[in-house]
Amino acid sequence: MTPINLNIYLFVLVVVIFIIFGLSASRRQKSVKDYFHDESLPKNVVSLTATNITLGTGLVYLVTGAQHNGLLMLVVPFMMCLGYFLQGEFIEKATSISMRTGKNMLASINEQIERLTYMKSPFAVIISGSLVVIFVLILAFEIFASSKVIVPFLFKTPDVSAEIWLSVIIFVITVVYTLLGGITAVFRVDALQIPLVLIFLPVFLIVTVPDLDSPQILFRKVISTIKFDSSVVAAIAIASINSITTQFYSLLNWGAVSHVELSNQKRLLRWVGAASAIITAIFVIVGLLHSVEPGQQVWQDITVKYSLIASQTGLNAYLFSCILLLGMSSILLTTTDAVVITAIMFWYDNIARGNSKNAKNDPNELRKIRRIGVITFSLCFIILIILNYFQPDPFYLLLSMAGGVVVFAPMIVTAGFLSSKGDSLRIFKPNIIYTYFVIFLFAGGLNILMLAVKSPMVAYIGVSAFLVSIIYSLILIFKAQKWKLGFPLT
Repeated sequence: MTPINLNIYLFVLVVVIFIIFGLSASRRQKSVKDYFHDESLPKNVVSLTATNITLGTGLVYLVTGAQHNGLLMLVVPFMMCLGYFLQGEFIEKATSISMRTGKNMLASINEQIERLTYMKSPFAVIISGSLVVIFVLILAFEIFASSKVIVPFLFKTPDVSAEIWLSVIIFVITVVYTLLGGITAVFRVDALQIPLVLIFLPVFLIVTVPDLDSPQILFRKVISTIKFDSSVVAAIAIASINSITTQFYSLLNWGAVSHVELSNQKRLLRWVGAASAIITAIFVIVGLLHSVEPGQQVWQDITVKYSLIASQTGLNAYLFSCILLLGMSSILLTTTDAVVITAIMFWYDNIARGNSKNAKNDPNELRKIRRIGVITFSLCFIILIILNYFQPDPFYLLLSMAGGVVVFAPMIVTAGFLSSKGDSLRIFKPNIIYTYFVIFLFAGGLNILMLAVKSPMVAYIGVSAFLVSIIYSLILIFKAQKWKLGFPLT
């Protein structure tokens, strides 16, 4: 008997345990605040860090990026860390206190805009609606890509139908226990998943990187990956920009910040940035040191190697196969459940106009929240089925799906900065907000077109949209400051 004969039973067992832990939290949900918020700094650091470790961006994007771009790809995890540090400085020094103490930052900015402009503002609705859709897309992608990696561990003859069944099962399990158990369910399941992920990472290195016992060989391999041609430098520059800006529009980050006390918000972001950078750097190192034949995808080769281990006999095969399966399953579920709860919170707060920090016992509001979750993730399910039907290249899919969303990073930063400058936020009238939205839609449309033809220009669209958004934001800041000095604000 080989490990693959037992893996399916092991997978079912661990998933059942996750479900039991998740559903056990449903009894603790008495109020909306219970459902959405937990003030524990360690729990939030662990959960947000775990959410940043994904099979899609980790095993597909970072590993493949390292294969294509060489040693410079290590800059990307550092830039992720820098993004978190900059965000921590931003919320502490460049935003008003009221922005950080409301139900969430986007809703607080929206309320201040409405007070200053005396009109209903689409700020929170536009950003939250767009980002929830993007996060639903990313969730569908993560499940789609992860199923491709995990299926060879579970079936001797994996095929597309097996991937579809696995992705559907994972989707239903995650949504059900998160909808019922809320943030408590997410944190309880994290407590089981994180140890499995920490055990997985060293085994991931051992299995995928040859010559680990020969530092000189490894050093020569790393040095040989150094590339400075124009295409590599451009790719790293784009990836670096995306790594920094992602932190400023990420609903996951703003959701975690809204959980903890004012004094812990900067600390939360710094700890998560450092931990996430260290772990994602491991994926880059694997991409640098796992050699493949020209024209092959490194993540696919790693998947094949893992499936070969699962078909062997012997103690090491059983042990490594077990650890890899449990680790990858945990990575997938830590990502999906956090996305589910965060997307529901921002939809409830900013679109349904609820208050996620309402501590009143109200079963009707809890039922409303779960209805929102069912509607939102029915859309995710539809997208997941479409992805499984068309079977696009996961690497190009990830590059293209969120290219336009970077537009919102300068928008949020500008609004947060102006919120601390007296009446300057008054400049964010509806036509200003809709202009950002049009840029986002235009970039998204181009991304879809580029995905269809698998164009290498995909990554440049997001950067171009980001630069346009920055220029537009600087113009708004300049006009707002002129108005403060006595010039008319038009």
